[in-house]
Amino acid sequence: PRIGLISDYTGGTRLSDVLARVESSGQSLSPGAAVFVIKEILDGLADLHRENGDLSHGALAPERIVLAEGRVRIADYVLGAAIEQLRFSTERYWKERRVVVPASAGSARLDRRVDVAQVVMIAIALFAGRPLRESEHIGGLGDVMASTALASPIRSWLLKALHMDPRRVFVNAAEASQSFDEAMSEAGLRPAPRDLHLQNAPAPKPAPTSSSKSAQPLRAAPPTPVRIA
Repeated sequence: PRIGLISDYTGGTRLSDVLARVESSGQSLSPGAAVFVIKEILDGLADLHRENGDLSHGALAPERIVLAEGRVRIADYVLGAAIEQLRFSTERYWKERRVVVPASAGSARLDRRVDVAQVVMIAIALFAGRPLRESEHIGGLGDVMASTALASPIRSWLLKALHMDPRRVFVNAAEASQSFDEAMSEAGLRPAPRDLHLQNAPAPKPAPTSSSKSAQPLRAAPPTPVRIA
């Protein structure tokens, strides 16, 4: 398969909308649904990272993950390069843009390691079954982690990918995905896409697609400029 970066629009439901609906309904996402979404994001991101050693998304969040027809799509791929120029602090990136930047990244470099940490924040929201709060930035996850039922291998994977120990981090999504496979196996978890129950979800506004995998070559298009207020 080949991966292409395209400036296009796709239908579907943003993951942020799914999490908000799950929380408001009092329901929960099954662990199988959560690991399905996480694994799909990691694998798509791994393809992106393989294309170029310096290529990264930089702004992964539930608002920029689109679920449609049983597939997971990464949207708004041009956003990371734009917001990197803001040079915000770690806390300000989270509060104003909901973008996770570990302190270990240094100079707010939104690189492949940061991509992995951003996927983990999405994973924590999935396991918690709700959007993360403003106070639940990368240094304020104690309560949500303590209140979320997590198998020990999954918890260990989350902590490693969040750069909690700078000596043990994943340098790209391929490493993180392989390690996540091992954690799932050890925890006895399997991806369960049918548990998402998205067939009755309302149609949102289309979102720009970041990356997709296809047997057919994709026509590349120049990035769409992003205006930051």
